Amino acid sequence: MTSINLQRGQRMKLSGISPQKQFIVGLNLGSSALTLDISCFGLDKDGKLSDDRYFVFYNQKIAPREAIKMLGKQSGDSECFWVDLASLPSTIQRLVFVISIDGVGDLKALGDSYLRFLVGRAPNNRWQEGAKFSFSGREFTSERALMVAEVYLKDEWRYAAIGQGFASGLDAVLKHFGGEVVEEASQAAHRPFNPPQPVRNAPPPVVPPQQPAKPAINPATVKEIRHMFGMMAASGSLTAFGWKQMGDYASSQNVTKAQIQEIIATDAARFLQNVIRISAADGVITAQEDADWERALRMLALPAYITHPLRQQWVREKHLSDIRQGSLPSVSTNLQLESDEICHYEATAQHLKVTAKWEEVDLVATSKKLYVITPDAGGKEISYGKFLQILPREDSIDFRLSVKSGA
Repeated sequence: MTSINLQRGQRMKLSGISPQKQFIVGLNLGSSALTLDISCFGLDKDGKLSDDRYFVFYNQKIAPREAIKMLGKQSGDSECFWVDLASLPSTIQRLVFVISIDGVGDLKALGDSYLRFLVGRAPNNRWQEGAKFSFSGREFTSERALMVAEVYLKDEWRYAAIGQGFASGLDAVLKHFGGEVVEEASQAAHRPFNPPQPVRNAPPPVVPPQQPAKPAINPATVKEIRHMFGMMAASGSLTAFGWKQMGDYASSQNVTKAQIQEIIATDAARFLQNVIRISAADGVITAQEDADWERALRMLALPAYITHPLRQQWVREKHLSDIRQGSLPSVSTNLQLESDEICHYEATAQHLKVTAKWEEVDLVATSKKLYVITPDAGGKEISYGKFLQILPREDSIDFRLSVKSGA
């Protein structure tokens, strides 16, 4: 997959890089001299912060239904946000990603930086970079906050590279979005910089809910919970009895269900990955294996940013399993076929002959032949009997044919 590099002011449809409604936004900020805060503003159709629950920042890291969630540093990025557009209410139609300076300094000290979209796409469903907007302090002078980019709804979800600076920092951004700045008598002891809080355009100011500090969990308790889950995972299935035992033990140690999920999240994701690998090993996913998979997902109740790529992978393996068992989809085509010929697949592709250049073609697969149709309405028919080998690659498929002019 080739990433699209955007310039300031450039816009594009998100469907151009992925049909999925879930993606990750990663920001890499090249500066060791500045202390920077990164936040996401969920705005209404008028560009106002009418619901402060969708202001996601260091002190409120999750929006309702996990529609937006701060993930922290990942894969070389300074901060990552999980975004699930399908979980946003209809009132939220813009997501604006902002960086602001905590303390002294201005953005001209910012080094080479970027904001990028990571999307999950077939065939491997790994997160891949779909688009990137690069920027640096060379473009700024005394600005202290920057609206980097936004995702907005206009007929469909779109992306805009903004790069607009604000001289007054986060205060100015809040006022720009219709919020008001709360002046504190003293700064919070836990952090030298306390950002102003947004309100709904009317006094009194509304402060985002503070997450109560969680009591520390005894490391021995964490170890035992992971051990109990590991014993279940090693057996290949999560039993109701084993799950209840783990839950009863956690409850006796004053550990909540949410804390259990946090403790086992990494192990649980690894368990689900193994379920996919083992179930797909023989090429066929049975109805029982599918039921066990859904049961495990319900039992674990992991966040969407963990389960989404795993669900995609499971759906792909199920689809391949159906195909291996003879369940092929039928699609309509304008191509003239034989009376008993059924079209199973049609797509735009790029065709490359050995020692020749790429050309865009239409690829049609039927129950009898593969058709390669060129832009000049020419092309070729290849019967499946001439296929020697089919080699799937990460972003292409190689056909080895028993004909001299094979592709």
